[in-house]
Amino acid sequence: MQSRQVAQTGGEFIDLRDYVAVLRRRALAITIIAGIGLALGLGYSLIQTPIYTATARVLVNPPPDSTNPTRAISMDTEAQVVKSAPIAEAVSQSLRSPLSVGQLLRHVSVGTSQDAFVMDIAYRDPKPAQAAAGANAFAKAYLDFKREQAQQQIDQQQASIEAQIAEIQRQQREQNQILETHPPGSVEYRNAQDTLDQLSVRLSVLASSLAAIPAVVNPGQIILPASAPTSPSSPRVPLNAALGLLAGLFIGVASAFVLDRIDDRVHRRADLQLYLDAPVLAYVPHVRTNDHKRAAQLVVDLQPRSPIAEAYRTVRTNVLSMARKRNIKVIAVVSPMQREGKSMTSANLAAALGQADKKVLVLSADIRKPTIHEYFTVPNDVGLSEVLEGELPLAQAIVRSEVSNVWALPGGHVPSQPAELLQSPAMSDLLRQVRDAFDFVILDCPPVLGLADCLAVLPLVDATLMVVQVGRTRGGAILEASDQLERVGAAVDAAVMNDVKVPRGRPGHHGYGYYLASHEYLRPQEEARRRSTPRLVTPRAVGLDQPSKSQTRNGKGSEEPELPKPAVGTADES
Repeated sequence: MQSRQVAQTGGEFIDLRDYVAVLRRRALAITIIAGIGLALGLGYSLIQTPIYTATARVLVNPPPDSTNPTRAISMDTEAQVVKSAPIAEAVSQSLRSPLSVGQLLRHVSVGTSQDAFVMDIAYRDPKPAQAAAGANAFAKAYLDFKREQAQQQIDQQQASIEAQIAEIQRQQREQNQILETHPPGSVEYRNAQDTLDQLSVRLSVLASSLAAIPAVVNPGQIILPASAPTSPSSPRVPLNAALGLLAGLFIGVASAFVLDRIDDRVHRRADLQLYLDAPVLAYVPHVRTNDHKRAAQLVVDLQPRSPIAEAYRTVRTNVLSMARKRNIKVIAVVSPMQREGKSMTSANLAAALGQADKKVLVLSADIRKPTIHEYFTVPNDVGLSEVLEGELPLAQAIVRSEVSNVWALPGGHVPSQPAELLQSPAMSDLLRQVRDAFDFVILDCPPVLGLADCLAVLPLVDATLMVVQVGRTRGGAILEASDQLERVGAAVDAAVMNDVKVPRGRPGHHGYGYYLASHEYLRPQEEARRRSTPRLVTPRAVGLDQPSKSQTRNGKGSEEPELPKPAVGTADES
């Protein structure tokens, strides 16, 4: 069983693929922001003044009279002594530095170890030689300070013992005087003799203590003098670049989810369902072709075994099902805005219905910018505008294309009042005629928003198919378009998601390969170029006997020619 990448949180299932899809859609933004973070990290490193760090290693000796050196020495305390004001003042004098005590202390740092009586005194400076001199100066000043402090303690101990010895000697002289002035055996004589014995013992102890005091004190030594560093310790370019890149990635990913949250463009079916209450008939993959002509985008005819053609055949199947249930024949293909793929959808849907032996008329209702004639490579000299203005009979304006069972009614010239022309009774009469002559009539309508043309036509059709382009159509535009359709009594019956990019490895990518034949997936472009030469099929060629345009304008040949008959079996029977 294929495992699904979902996580359950608070009783709700979260598809992790949705988060991956967000990251994939915003990959460019994430990359740009991460690159900016990397550039800022590198730029920060480049504008910083290089700082060199030199380190002097000092061995700290325990006090000579200590029985337990571990308890006698606190390395943390010794480190604080190195960073004290007296040491900094001594360093300032020795280096003749213009820096204050506080500034000097900001340049020094001390590292200690709990298992060894060793300190690493580091000094930072923009100049390598000055960094080494500063480290050695702090080490020397620390040892001198500790030596002076120990010497003071020794002097104090010596002075104290010597004072006690002098006092004992004075007491001995007093007791000797008592012995000289009193006869032996007297009480005074015996007491004085006992006192002298005690003083002698104390004097010997003090003499021993005085002799034990060391004459020279060694608080420690520099076991590794600092040398001038060859490379700066800061700025650390790799670290700053890595931190900048990580910060950029974090901000980029966070921005991606924020942008995706506020972005109302349609990217998937769930997005479309938020704005449109209509079924999605199919997902049309992105058309990849080097030929930018619209004739090359008629993939149902040029690439019949491609996944794109298969998607349009899926639309055809759903349209036939809708037509069978609701007696639909006239279908309007719309989009909220322009350049969202409605014309390509109209052309390919017509070609797909034609392949199903249905007589189809593609009507270019977008008479401001007609494009249907470019898909079927038919001329646009005359068309819908001339028919609605009464300058040309309908049968003469309809052109049979080279695609099987597909006729086209181009837009013709651009009239001065397109909306009024589409809303005229002539348009209603035209649709009534073609409804009886064809199995299906596909109207390539103008965009809904910004123009009144589309709203004038939609009340006359049986169903409305809205085309949305993935990553382009905005939800606000869909809501506004649906609202305008409701005001004229129309509604969106179904939708087609166009220009879907199926990544490799995602569901649907390998599935399309089932329908592919490698030699037919992309037909040679020569075939498209061969078909780019228009071939006008006259009405007589399809069994119609029609008057010329000049005859119609002169009022001759008033009898209306017969339009093509529908295929055997109507849409209700398909």
